[in-house]
Amino acid sequence: MSDHGEICGLGPRRPCNDSCGGPLAAFKKKEPTSWISRKPLPNTSTNAAQRAEQEQSLAGTNPWAHVDKAQAHADFDTFYKELAPLIDANEPASATIQALMAKHLAIVSRFYLPSREAYVGTALFYADNADMKAFHTTYHPQLAEFLAEAVYVYAQQNLV
Repeated sequence: MSDHGEICGLGPRRPCNDSCGGPLAAFKKKEPTSWISRKPLPNTSTNAAQRAEQEQSLAGTNPWAHVDKAQAHADFDTFYKELAPLIDANEPASATIQALMAKHLAIVSRFYLPSREAYVGTALFYADNADMKAFHTTYHPQLAEFLAEAVYVYAQQNLV
């Protein structure tokens, strides 16, 4: 169905129905299903290598004094309000959702220029961290998980 290549441990390169469980297998709980494969995902810990890569990328830009945080927060708010109504009718890999992901990456890139792994790690953090998940839930109950899968697909197709 899809070309898993060297990233099979993280999930499919493109949406598939194979048995790998999809990119969110690392943090799903309560027997969830992947938005992409609709198959149950195992309950495992988030990939430590992704977190290390994210921390390394973030370390080079601390303290983010160059970022207009108020504008970034306003732009995230606008993005989430645009994305949330589309969640129930679209898959994370759909052309509609993927077209929006460039906006998300542009906002994130104000803080740091993420590698593929760091960008995916950022989205996993949204769903894995209780405070971040609660924040994203205010826009849509599944926003954090949906965004994590959409970021994963976007990163695989557009980042190195």
